[in-house]
Amino acid sequence: MARLTKQADGRYHTTVVVGHDARGKAIRKPIAGRTLIAEKTADGYKGMLNACLIPIFGNRQMRALTPPIIQQEFNNLANQKYSKSYLAKCRTILNRIFKRAVAEGILPVNPLSVVTMPKTKSKPKVVRRAFTPEETTRILRVGSTHPEGLLLLVLYYTGMRPEEVRGLQAEHIDLKRGVIHVRQAITYVSNRTAEDRSLKTPQSRRDIPIPQVLVRALRKRPVFGDNFLFGA
Repeated sequence: MARLTKQADGRYHTTVVVGHDARGKAIRKPIAGRTLIAEKTADGYKGMLNACLIPIFGNRQMRALTPPIIQQEFNNLANQKYSKSYLAKCRTILNRIFKRAVAEGILPVNPLSVVTMPKTKSKPKVVRRAFTPEETTRILRVGSTHPEGLLLLVLYYTGMRPEEVRGLQAEHIDLKRGVIHVRQAITYVSNRTAEDRSLKTPQSRRDIPIPQVLVRALRKRPVFGDNFLFGA
């Protein structure tokens, strides 16, 4: 993707490669939108396209994709035990493609508008439970004795998400007051650090009081300047 810029109309503009001509030169198309997709989300969409949608629809002419054909393919995916949420994401991606095709005059109507999502069996919900006394003892033992046990202790005593813990820098740790300020998150996309450091939701920005046992453990591993507590 080319450089992303924000225009006067409030939309974000960039260009994407949609194919290559006979000489192998990239064919680029401009795209615009009023919101940004997180890199992790975009990577998930890309994986879905490559693993599912392109193998099914990639070699077909867009005008040949009639509602019955699309309906049958979604039914096939449901029969292969794909989850309801996975099918919904596939439909979202296809819908955006078809809506763009209609806007550019490639298609007269969006064929997906009359396709119904097949019924799928919902996966059983994961039941969360508290650690048993034995599990708690093991966690604290490993956290206190393992060379990288501090990470486990921070997760245990704060309840922070792993990506939030990875984002901890010196300015976020106030040992005098016994408080950790959650201000950013470090995620990994395709085995590399994502540039977007935003938190999952606005409510994720919070201050967490920490017990003295964790304060003592953190003092043994001081962080200075712009360094990360656990690297990034």
